[in-house]
Amino acid sequence: MSTITEPSPLPREEQQPADDRPKADASMLEDQFPDWLKVSRGVTILTGVIGIIYFCLARLAIRNTDVWGHLAYGRWIIEHGRLPRTEPLMTLSQGVPWLDVAWLGKVAGLWVFDRFGVAGLQFLHAVPITFAFAVLAWAMYRQTRSTGWTIAGLFLFGAIDYQQLLIQRPQDFGLACFAITLVGGLRRVTGRSVWIGLPLMFAVWANIHGSFLVGLTVLATAAVGGGLDVLWRTRDPIRAVRSSELWRPLLLLQLCAAAALLNPAGLRIYADAVRISANPNLSVLLDWSPLTLRVPQGMAFAAGVVLLALVFRWSPRRLRTAEILLLVGFGCGTMWSVRMIVWFGCVAGYLFGVHGAAAWRAACGRGALPAPPERRGLWTVATVGLVWIFFAYSPFGLQRIHGMPQGPDEAEYFVDNVVERTPLAAVEYLHEHADNLPAGLMYNSQEWGDFLLWAGPRKFQPFVSSHVHLIPKEVWDDYLEMYDGGAFPEKFDRYGVNTVLVDTTNYMGLIRTLRDSDKWREVFQDPAGLAVLFVRNSAAPVAAGEAAAPAAEAAGH
Repeated sequence: MSTITEPSPLPREEQQPADDRPKADASMLEDQFPDWLKVSRGVTILTGVIGIIYFCLARLAIRNTDVWGHLAYGRWIIEHGRLPRTEPLMTLSQGVPWLDVAWLGKVAGLWVFDRFGVAGLQFLHAVPITFAFAVLAWAMYRQTRSTGWTIAGLFLFGAIDYQQLLIQRPQDFGLACFAITLVGGLRRVTGRSVWIGLPLMFAVWANIHGSFLVGLTVLATAAVGGGLDVLWRTRDPIRAVRSSELWRPLLLLQLCAAAALLNPAGLRIYADAVRISANPNLSVLLDWSPLTLRVPQGMAFAAGVVLLALVFRWSPRRLRTAEILLLVGFGCGTMWSVRMIVWFGCVAGYLFGVHGAAAWRAACGRGALPAPPERRGLWTVATVGLVWIFFAYSPFGLQRIHGMPQGPDEAEYFVDNVVERTPLAAVEYLHEHADNLPAGLMYNSQEWGDFLLWAGPRKFQPFVSSHVHLIPKEVWDDYLEMYDGGAFPEKFDRYGVNTVLVDTTNYMGLIRTLRDSDKWREVFQDPAGLAVLFVRNSAAPVAAGEAAAPAAEAAGH
């Protein structure tokens, strides 16, 4: 009978408990990313913050004002193959000279809408604003190496400008260009890319939006501020005049101003831009009225001024003359016109982040900048992943990945992604009953004029739109008199108004007057109570075009 012998045990020194065996150590892995591709943890955090901004902007519903008017003018340019020489869409502005130098933004917006629908417009709105935030974040983080204060600067920028940033308009592209100009203008001008890239940017900017003048103002301020800084340090006027701090931004200003002349209007573009901003019709619009503390934007502006004063008081970083001039200049401009707040907010957020970080270091007893943060390939992977996630889950990203909605889904997406105050039901009624309604001039809510130009039947001619600066002064004054029904029926008869489409919130006086009149009847009211449509019982004897000519002549056109 054989016996089974058990293997002899290993010597004691050769025995190793299972938990003492060597384990993989991730810290021993070698980072194979090239140094130029590595980023720091702060960059990844800022990417997440800016990604959230993009994600929120890309989901905003399209407003019922500017964007539709720009698409309508872009459509006219494409249909006629040229730029208009007079106002082409509003009947009461016939003969008013106008060369649309901002044609590129309108045509580009139309191209995007035709191919990508509403999601494309949302993307077109989100990208340039997100880019402006990214440029400011890059500049602040590079100068401060502080993630927290960079985020604080971005937050102040967004808090001051949030109401302006919610509106889709070509100014979005201007804001991105302004951020680039601001960062480049307040830093020492070096590098071939600045001397070539900035003038090229201005050449495009001048064909998209008239705000290129604000960018030139930044460069002019940088030149004046640089010369004054040298004068303050040296007390030598000759040295200040000859200094590179004056001449470099001044030369760049001249190059950019010359590049802006590459537009259909040529040198006239400067006079036109100033003339538009000085148009008296704009004074009654909220965007062009003086800023007050009674509105949220005024409160945000005041809070921003207080915060800036505090960080300037405690910041050891020298406050440059150009920075003071920009803040004071755009601050005064904002108090004169709300429209200027978008530029002030950009400057305020940038300076708050830079000086706030310096003040914090001084308060903590750390005068010098912290050491450059560690950069790792892992953070690069995380950054790229965040960019993809935010893009892929935005409406435009989902559309690119899964395809555009078709048929009923496309119509439903359109309705769900325009603001509720868009008169969709009223325009649908106009199309369905166009044959039974009198053609001619339509008195309309001013904020709906752009959507009517874009989507309404062409037999109905809107009285006004957001292009208020192209409306003769007499026509605009008459429109305001007709606002509450006080000019009824004289003005309506004079202009040959046959239909009235207004919102039920702001035009109750006019609505009551029309309901009490035996010459008008109410034919439609929005199911949601948004809009009401009136028509004459018999067509007006005066054609709209006949009223337009004397009005234009009276306005000096």
